[in-house]
Amino acid sequence: MGMFDEVRHPCPCGGVFEWQTKVHDCVLKAWSLEDPAIPLVILADIASQAEYCDKCGSSATVHLVPTTRPVVEIRK
Repeated sequence: MGMFDEVRHPCPCGGVFEWQTKVHDCVLKAWSLEDPAIPLVILADIASQAEYCDKCGSSATVHLVPTTRPVVEIRK
């Protein structure tokens, strides 16, 4: 069995949505979707993948939405 990391997000019913990813360290780390330190590569990997609540069966999908404009720094 291979190792992976996991991203968790609570469901309103009290259950949990869990996405698995193998694009980072793969050390069985459980990330919270709200964690500002979660690597972007992990978010990109789970984006658009539906997961289902372990308690009520509702589905959830992560969508990445840019919140800032790119900043260009020019130096001479």
